[in-house]
Amino acid sequence: MTATKLRDWLLELKKTNNYTDRNLNHIKSDLNHFFKYLIAEGFSHKNPLNSIKFSRKYTLKRPRVILTRQEIEEALDAMKEHSEVVYPYIYCVVHTGARREQVRLIEWEDIDFSTGLLRIKKAKRQGERTINMSASLSSFLQSLPRNGNYVFLNQRGTLVGRYQIDETIATLQKKYPSMKKWRCHDLRHSFAYNYFKKGGEVYALKAILGHKSIQLTVDLYGNFKACDVDMVDPYEG
Repeated sequence: MTATKLRDWLLELKKTNNYTDRNLNHIKSDLNHFFKYLIAEGFSHKNPLNSIKFSRKYTLKRPRVILTRQEIEEALDAMKEHSEVVYPYIYCVVHTGARREQVRLIEWEDIDFSTGLLRIKKAKRQGERTINMSASLSSFLQSLPRNGNYVFLNQRGTLVGRYQIDETIATLQKKYPSMKKWRCHDLRHSFAYNYFKKGGEVYALKAILGHKSIQLTVDLYGNFKACDVDMVDPYEG
């Protein structure tokens, strides 16, 4: 396995799947663990990935939309009035920072109200993890009816679909044209932004969001500015 063949393979993945350099760096990071194992066990003398470099100056395909805490509250109020089916799902996305599909597939067996723990299942390269629910999220989930294995159901009592969620969000934003044009993944970005704004630590955010490496968390959210921090004086408040 040579560096040239690995690079050609990664570039073919990029072309076939429309990946960005950021995607390639994440794949490379995962593969590094395998090659380090081969070296440690004596199967290889060097890591061919060391000579493969991809840019870390990423250009987003779509501008990232960040909602402030007030904008999040306004969006939730609007969704609550607009759709009693999609509102509980959006509320959970907002309060966990989990990926949209991870939230959609939450089952009642994933929630332990006695300990306040919520299990988040695997998604993409992220492993399963368990997070602490806030008191408000726990109370909200307990208030929902239990009519099946899944928590978030549609009008027919089956798992709410991705298309219905997207269509409901699009209809809501047409109803409120002054609202920022956000998507579900923007709620994950907004969770990270508001977490840092409140003084949260990057390693804690890595664990909450389920990132495999701290570098990924830094790459995505490391451009947080000092002017975004609510409290900059440690001797006040």
